[in-house]
Amino acid sequence: MAAEDDLDLLAGEYVLGTLSADERAAVERRLLDHPDLARRIEAWGARLAPLSEDLEPIAPRPQVWQRLRRSLAVRPKPAPPLPWWSRIGFWRGWAGAATAAAIALASFMVTVPTPPQLVAVLNDGSGRPLWVVRAAVDAGSLLARPVAAPVPMPTVPELWLLPAGGGRPVSLGVLDSSGSNRRNLVAPVHDLLRAGNVLAVSLEPPGGSSTGQPTGPVVSTGTLVVEPR
Repeated sequence: MAAEDDLDLLAGEYVLGTLSADERAAVERRLLDHPDLARRIEAWGARLAPLSEDLEPIAPRPQVWQRLRRSLAVRPKPAPPLPWWSRIGFWRGWAGAATAAAIALASFMVTVPTPPQLVAVLNDGSGRPLWVVRAAVDAGSLLARPVAAPVPMPTVPELWLLPAGGGRPVSLGVLDSSGSNRRNLVAPVHDLLRAGNVLAVSLEPPGGSSTGQPTGPVVSTGTLVVEPR
């Protein structure tokens, strides 16, 4: 069971993009001989894909597209006598142009300032992921989705934010373990959405903690990190 949990955690980290380049390359090599790893990566992708659908897209500035159009203005070359589908040079040229366009787009896009997006995977004591939380810092919004979060009745899961360096936990509300959970946060809680702060889920009585602090067992924790781009 421990080996399966490790494999599932590896698949989740691969999809989230938290692995180093060497670690990602190692995972991709293993995919050739480990179909179970490929299935787990596909399952993680299906679980996490809806997270990006609920956040507002960030449109580049008009100047970015204008510079990109100018950079892609290439004069056509005289057509050789052979049909285009018979010329290997055509395919090489097309591939080169496509590569140049991709590089140009990437170079311009990185100059567009985009607010940081944060993500945290909340694991239980054995390292099994139970919740995935994504936060849009600029909008003060937070989205939590269950991965595998069984909740014994009659308790309910409550999400907490623990500031780095100490401080009292701050409740982010009771979660629905059967679907997505969106929160719009205001100051001073909004100001605590930063990399390095810890999120935790505790099991509380129906309606949540009545004391403003966790009263039941903490079943999963995870640290907010900047989402890789």
